Amino acid sequence: YLIKMYEMYANTNTSLGKISDYLNENNIPAPDGGRWDSNKVSRILHNPVYVRADADVYQYYKNRGCIISNDISDFIGTNGCYLYGKRDSNERKYTKVENHVLSLALHEGIIDSHTWLLCQYKLDSNKQIKNDGKGKHTWLSGIAKCGYCKYAVSVIKSSTGNYKYFNCRGKTNLKICKGHSRPILVSDVETIIEERLFEKIKQLKHITVDTQVKEDININRIKLQLIEIDKQIENLVEKIAEANDIAMKYINEKITSLDRQKSSLLEELQKLTLENSKSISMNDIFKKIDNWQNMTLEEKKQICSSLINKVYITDDEISIDWKV
Repeated sequence: YLIKMYEMYANTNTSLGKISDYLNENNIPAPDGGRWDSNKVSRILHNPVYVRADADVYQYYKNRGCIISNDISDFIGTNGCYLYGKRDSNERKYTKVENHVLSLALHEGIIDSHTWLLCQYKLDSNKQIKNDGKGKHTWLSGIAKCGYCKYAVSVIKSSTGNYKYFNCRGKTNLKICKGHSRPILVSDVETIIEERLFEKIKQLKHITVDTQVKEDININRIKLQLIEIDKQIENLVEKIAEANDIAMKYINEKITSLDRQKSSLLEELQKLTLENSKSISMNDIFKKIDNWQNMTLEEKKQICSSLINKVYITDDEISIDWKV
């Protein structure tokens, strides 16, 4: 179940809460024997004991001010890690690791470093996934909006139950919109979105690989810059012992400047890594899309929400705000 947890969080839009629901529904006990919640899932995902630690994991912790007891040459992508350090009672164990000690463990890890690091960048970004799209009548729930007032549309059934329509909530609930002047069948909108979705995926198949290569180059460039900055900072720190007051002033200013550059690069690395993960998810979409007609409502929602921000519906037009 541990591997499943990491893969769900790294490669899909599944929230921590949804992962805990999945574990509870499948009767998988939490480490303390109780039920899972978001905090317990977060602690597991943060824990380096499960990662097959390589040089990227070493650099991740070093960039966050961690003291690493092993040389980088020992991080060969096999063993897990232990993280030691004092923390305040209100501070979570794995979120602030500055001056904590990281040591390689004797046991082998079970999570590849790419998946584990992607989870860390998602957790570090501290953006909880919105719990939109709970509706069970259409895979467009959560993203379908009225094209006039931009508020959400709900699904209502006909008196016979044979037809489903979109209904503007800006009209019925908020009284701020005239809504649609004719019935908007859910099935009609879904058919149009399906066609455009398939066409978009067809286009993306030709550009995703090139984008992936470009992003990998940019990520590697940032990693090399971070290593170079660390070397410069270490060299300056070594000179402090021999420096006079004037030299110390310039050394401290230079270290401060380098540290600002480092922080900026770390933010860029996190952003690029998260954006790059979309290409990985794209590969899953390419594999699944041929089986669209047999997918569950939730599977269709997942693909739809990965590619589309919003669908705006008016009497005469359906427009899509794409994420890609």
